Amino acid sequence: MPANKVIKSVSFNTNKHADALILKAIKRRKNFSGYVKKLILADIEGKTQKETKHEDKEITYELKPLSTSERLEVMKKELKKPGNHPGNVFRPQ
Repeated sequence: MPANKVIKSVSFNTNKHADALILKAIKRRKNFSGYVKKLILADIEGKTQKETKHEDKEITYELKPLSTSERLEVMKKELKKPGNHPGNVFRPQ
């Protein structure tokens, strides 16, 4: 492997609903690496824009656990996105 290449792996637990949804969504992607890089860059750009808006203020990012109803709302919004048809939803067995 070339010396200028760094590999970072991602693990998914198929017993976790969120991980299973992710796996189902990405299984059709041919360029997973490129997709992940684009997501990371979009995240970096989003945080950079927030930081420039609040240059005088210290920015803290707080993640709070979602309630069951909040998680359901997030899932409903994801289903409404193009390509996320009801037949593509993971259903535990």
